[in-house]
Amino acid sequence: PLQPREEPHQRAEGAGECIGPIRAWGSTLISEGTSISAAMAYLPYAIGLIAGVPIVASELEARTAATAWSLNPSRVAWLARSLGPIIGLVGLAAVALAITTSRLEADRVLWGYSGVEEFGRYGAPVAARVIGSMAVGLLAGALLGRTLPGLVLTLAVVVGRPASSRTRPKSRATACM
Repeated sequence: PLQPREEPHQRAEGAGECIGPIRAWGSTLISEGTSISAAMAYLPYAIGLIAGVPIVASELEARTAATAWSLNPSRVAWLARSLGPIIGLVGLAAVALAITTSRLEADRVLWGYSGVEEFGRYGAPVAARVIGSMAVGLLAGALLGRTLPGLVLTLAVVVGRPASSRTRPKSRATACM
């Protein structure tokens, strides 16, 4: 198992019986943290996809949109009333996910793990991906008017992005060789 780097304030001396659980946490943090980070490549998109597509698509698919829109002062008011609670819950979940992954990555860095290649899988980019994929899903559901095709289209659009971000451009040093 990986050992933490020794900082003056982190010396094992004086840790006594706590050193075993501390090292166990560090080992678990590195191994399971990698799995969590891998999940963060797609989880924000899945949350946004599931939350965004059915809002308008389900109304259009069930042919209740005309009734729902006629009962509200405007379509914008209906959309705002439909989106409000969902955006609130998804926004809170996105912020909680961003804070949790940020803390996890900070702990992993303390244990000597460099997560540079996993940049974007923790912190504010996680929340932005949730909200962005929800907006794409909402648009796809509104344009297609069907839930399943909207899910498939949104999945194709948003999952194509993480796959392309895994390819790293060559640095100038390797490009000149």
